Amino acid sequence: MENGYIVIIGGINADITGKAVKDVVRNESNIGKVTLTSGGVARNICENLVRLGVSCEFITTFSDDHLADMLKTSCAKLGISTKYSYGTKEYSTGTYLSLEDHTGEMVAAVCDLSAIMNMPLSHIDKCNEVIVNATCIVIDCNLSKPMIEYIADKYRDKIIIAEAVSSAKVIKLKKCLSDIHTVKLNRQEFSALYGVEYTVDNGKRMSKKYKNRIFVTEGADGSTGYENDQVVHVDAIDVKKIVSVNGAGDSYAAGLAYGIKKGYDTLHCMRLGSIMSFITLSSPGAVSKDITERKILKMLKETGKND
Repeated sequence: MENGYIVIIGGINADITGKAVKDVVRNESNIGKVTLTSGGVARNICENLVRLGVSCEFITTFSDDHLADMLKTSCAKLGISTKYSYGTKEYSTGTYLSLEDHTGEMVAAVCDLSAIMNMPLSHIDKCNEVIVNATCIVIDCNLSKPMIEYIADKYRDKIIIAEAVSSAKVIKLKKCLSDIHTVKLNRQEFSALYGVEYTVDNGKRMSKKYKNRIFVTEGADGSTGYENDQVVHVDAIDVKKIVSVNGAGDSYAAGLAYGIKKGYDTLHCMRLGSIMSFITLSSPGAVSKDITERKILKMLKETGKND
């Protein structure tokens, strides 16, 4: 499985981030720093994978505005292929506006992803050859529910990795869980998707019910993976100073995808995800420029992979 490429289907957006220098005061203008960067869950996963030396084909939606030009240029400079993406004039390019406190914790955010939500199903048919020949497919739940169900049904024989994005969006997976190979989510997203409290027993039960792998990120408590009766827990790597939590989940998903592509077992896929999150939490951006394949494999070996 090492050779080949990964297809990523999902959102891209311009990230506008305001970080206050002190505690955020509501209904006030807070002193801080505002940045404009390229973002989006699927795009961030792409960048992480490209930095790990993985070839990617990114299928997203671009409008014909200046933000789309910025995002296309950013992808091109990173080596992310967007030639199979969909173009629209009806909707504006995705935008994500967030506010962080001085510790890097998000206070609130507003996300406009109408462009990717309205990608037509027929566009997937036009991309069929590149999708069907990929090593695996990564989707994020910024896609519309009909699109997610269409991809899951059409490519049910492929390895499909689904990134939850949020509790409100992950429920789009409900009707097609049996066609999804791997689901990556947090505790709250687990409860929203499966309709039960997140516990180890429920994690095992849901994995057996839908015959797939479930990876639950648990913040400072690490992460737990479920595959039938197998339960694997990996502690979080201690971060001395969290610069920003933005993108940590995306980098974990990229680590999983990298490990699955390489044919690693559940434990080492999770260790990769943990390492990727650790590096990202120490970075001001949603994707750390410090991520390289050599670095993460060195850290992976140090955490116990000696074979």
